[in-house]
Amino acid sequence: MQYYKKKVTYAKIQILLLTLQSMNNLRATLYQQRYFLAIYLLFFTALGCALAYYAKADLHLFMSSRHNAVADCFFKHYTGLCQWLPYVVGVLLVFYRFSSSLLMLLSQAVGAIIIYFAKEFYHAYRPVRWFAEYMPDVQLVLVDGVNMHTTYSFPSGHSAAFFSMFFALSIITPDRKWQVLYCLLAILGCYSRVYLSQHFCLDIWAGSLIGIVSVMLLLVWKFPMRVNALNDYRLTIKGIRRIEQ
Repeated sequence: MQYYKKKVTYAKIQILLLTLQSMNNLRATLYQQRYFLAIYLLFFTALGCALAYYAKADLHLFMSSRHNAVADCFFKHYTGLCQWLPYVVGVLLVFYRFSSSLLMLLSQAVGAIIIYFAKEFYHAYRPVRWFAEYMPDVQLVLVDGVNMHTTYSFPSGHSAAFFSMFFALSIITPDRKWQVLYCLLAILGCYSRVYLSQHFCLDIWAGSLIGIVSVMLLLVWKFPMRVNALNDYRLTIKGIRRIEQ
């Protein structure tokens, strides 16, 4: 009995130490990524205030009704980058560092899983169907050549993928000056979903948070960064080589 109590006490101490380590990891990441996260916090707060103040339909129409030919062409193609670019970048990162490659790919996988279950749970209408059902007199401005979806609106998977990709890149990139650009590019990807009337503002608001959280979960646990075999090696044309520190 006494031996059992000692094992339970030891387990509790281990859990406490792991929790403290995770909190330290989180604090270090927040400080390291302060430029990216500061801009994201402004975006998240401003959009959250707009969601609280304006009606769902009014906010969408305000954000999506101003179109021109250049923006139509740009957002039509830019919005699709998140469907393949994170995976291409993730594979190419094996030539930089195995842990960086896994961070990119695993964060996309974590975000995709969260998005899948959230979409299945809410099963929300996309703007095209929502306006057809509840405000049929309103005519949305649509872009030619864009395949419009009607269901699984909340949350936005594209927004999660954009933020997951650019937040991971921000962490991987040694020069912290890139953090501002990365965050702005992620926000632009989110806006493309509203501009094309594929999502409501609430969808991209939640999707962006899922993208951030999917990366943070891996960082708090220090995986894959804590695995030396992943963090200290990369692939070269001559095979697997240790990274010179």
